[in-house]
Amino acid sequence: MNDPVIDTVDHLANLDSRGETFAVRRLRPEYVAGVEQCRESVLHPDDNLHLSAVLRTALAVRMARVVGNHAQAAHYQQRLCTYNPDALYQRIA
Repeated sequence: MNDPVIDTVDHLANLDSRGETFAVRRLRPEYVAGVEQCRESVLHPDDNLHLSAVLRTALAVRMARVVGNHAQAAHYQQRLCTYNPDALYQRIA
């Protein structure tokens, strides 16, 4: 038997793959896939409109902080660090 795939929402919501909420999400696989595709399309769209991935990620950190989602802010901060951001992007975040 294959282990269930844990997506970003599962991770950030700290969902247990054996739990009820995890199972209910999997009743709508198109929703699970769509949420992840939407999230990725914001960070890495086909047409980036000249907005870099590092800028988009810094803004994701900021928005997560603004709404008070500490897990999401930490997730995007970790992702931001992979870009080795300069001081401007750190201030934005």
